[in-house]
Amino acid sequence: MASYSAIHLFLSCCLLFIVSSIAQTTTRPKGIILPVTKDPSTLQYITEIKQRTPLVPVKLAVDLGGPFIWVDCDKGYATSSYRPSRCNSASCSLSKASSCLTECYSPSRPGCTNNTCMLFPENQYAPIATSGTLGYDVLSV
Repeated sequence: MASYSAIHLFLSCCLLFIVSSIAQTTTRPKGIILPVTKDPSTLQYITEIKQRTPLVPVKLAVDLGGPFIWVDCDKGYATSSYRPSRCNSASCSLSKASSCLTECYSPSRPGCTNNTCMLFPENQYAPIATSGTLGYDVLSV
């Protein structure tokens, strides 16, 4: 009977170890699948996500060759969850930002925050090219 208790205790400890190690493991998605439609007037492929706090539906052009998602912050961009990506941060390095916005001449807001890394997004089909700053916000798909 003593060996049954020892085996039971050993298996219980192993199970506890496995469950706790699984609980600590985080999984990150390797991709997402979104419904895509083709806009008849621009012939661009469009998808819709929800973004910001509170969540707002946003239509995006799908740019498979683009390095990031970009949004025009000057057209009524209101959110309480936006955080700028500071110069020399890990996110700036990952985005391959080429410069840093050191002085913004208007009140701090998305797209205009001092000490934020700058990017130069472009839409080759519109054609639109602009400068912008990198930041984080809530995104729901």
